[in-house]
Amino acid sequence: MVPAVGEVSGETVQLRSIVALLDCEVICGREVLGVDVPSCFAADLMSDVLAFSKSGGLLVTGLTSLQSVHTADIAELAAIL
Repeated sequence: MVPAVGEVSGETVQLRSIVALLDCEVICGREVLGVDVPSCFAADLMSDVLAFSKSGGLLVTGLTSLQSVHTADIAELAAIL
């Protein structure tokens, strides 16, 4: 059974709703689960993230290196999936 998506405000969704929907494990940053995520960007090339992502968005990547965290920080992204 899929959990409820939660509150959707305008064209954004709360990060906690994404975590619940995808049954994600939160590694760090539980204090920001209430933040609204206006967009999503998927890439494995961190140069693409820096060039094309929008700040405040969710980064979806298959990479698990510290470089992904640094890139998300520089690009001012809300979270990494």
